[in-house]
Amino acid sequence: MPPEKRPSSAAFQHAVREIAACVRPVSLIESGSAGKRFVGSAVVVAAGSRRVVVTAEHVVAGPEPKLVGMSTVGSVQWPTNYSRVEPVNQLVPPVDLAFFVAEVESGNPFDLLPPLPVSRFLPGEDLPAGGSVVAVGFPSSRAKSRDGHKRLHSHRLSVVGDLAPLESYARVNRSPASFLAMEFRQDGVVDEAGQPSTTAHPRGMSGGAMFAATFSADASGVRFTPRLVGILIEHHDEPDNLLVAARIECLLDATGSRHGDAAQRYRAVEV
Repeated sequence: MPPEKRPSSAAFQHAVREIAACVRPVSLIESGSAGKRFVGSAVVVAAGSRRVVVTAEHVVAGPEPKLVGMSTVGSVQWPTNYSRVEPVNQLVPPVDLAFFVAEVESGNPFDLLPPLPVSRFLPGEDLPAGGSVVAVGFPSSRAKSRDGHKRLHSHRLSVVGDLAPLESYARVNRSPASFLAMEFRQDGVVDEAGQPSTTAHPRGMSGGAMFAATFSADASGVRFTPRLVGILIEHHDEPDNLLVAARIECLLDATGSRHGDAAQRYRAVEV
């Protein structure tokens, strides 16, 4: 990416934090107790007058109840019946995405929490290796228990990094047609206040958001805007050290909002 079209890490993370309320923590109610623990993240996006809550499916798999935290306005239980994003045939790779659609009613959590508008999506882009991206989620290593595990306090983190070169995709058996991989660096991690965090592990960021920057020019110079390009699904430790996201167009494809004239590759299946 040319230097004049490459935001500084601090500026990029600050811009992402301004819209990061759409990324929410997901917790699990442990069987046989009142205890909870964080298991991942989710993203709340606008769909007209409704809201779509999307995450990595492995985050909400299993019989235990899952809760999507909605900050000070409470939480929403992940429904028993939800939709899975599935490939239309065996030539298309599975992407580990799940979602449900919620109605917005006056005073309910979805009415009070600002979603990410569709205008902030960036589907179908040929994003170059080395381009700047930011991943946002709630690592379980930063979760703290209160009141004997009855109440949890989570910490949102963002990770700035570069999109990985194409050869990295083959090493982790992921196709760049359906996935985006970014290089994870510990020195690129900051907390909600913008302070460096050197102890957090990215476990728990699955289901969170990956943002890229788009650019426009005005009288004051070049401006950039964070745009949603993927939903995080996995982390690969050394030697690969990658965060991998399913491209946002996989979700749009499954929900009938395909980008351009490309053939349908994913569909929504109720489970």
